[in-house]
Amino acid sequence: MRADQCGPGEFFLDDSHMHENGFTATADHAVWGEHQRWGPMVTFTETPGRYGPGVLAGQHTDAVLDELGYDAEAIAQLREDGVAWSAEVPPIEAMLPD
Repeated sequence: MRADQCGPGEFFLDDSHMHENGFTATADHAVWGEHQRWGPMVTFTETPGRYGPGVLAGQHTDAVLDELGYDAEAIAQLREDGVAWSAEVPPIEAMLPD
């Protein structure tokens, strides 16, 4: 496939050379599951890229609060008081058209 015969999204996701050269990556999203995304165009030996999925709002809240020293009871209280919040992960079936 020629790069000028389609849009960049189609080229990056469908061209065999993009796959063979490692320019695409697979990510596992909390809602959408495993999907292909664009990968690195340049790599560095000392600073490898991370090409994971996008995160949901507040997805790492509990882990960050835990790292800051809050125990499970304190985190639950912050959530109950509306201080901490995280988006709920809907089941994928609820997101699909009928």
